[in-house]
Amino acid sequence: MVHYGDIFKYIIETPFGVSIATAEAVLMRKSQNIRKNKMTITVKIKNVFGTDKIYPVCDKAKTFARLTETKTLTSYAINNIKALGYTIEVQAQTL
Repeated sequence: MVHYGDIFKYIIETPFGVSIATAEAVLMRKSQNIRKNKMTITVKIKNVFGTDKIYPVCDKAKTFARLTETKTLTSYAINNIKALGYTIEVQAQTL
């Protein structure tokens, strides 16, 4: 949600000719980038004896694993993490 006070502040701080729609679009992009950075966890998938396991990579993902008291994250945990608004990024496998 964009607060119109923020839009007017942005317009005052920018050169003349910027429309409210442009200022709103800029603010929306900035807020989406902030949300993306804060609400993303990184995991990697390894196949262990024929079973795919989801290992946490970033600190936030490791925190979720500690909360579930496991070294890996289950699909149930991943679904609940998504329900909290997080985006899951899967780290590319290397050979």
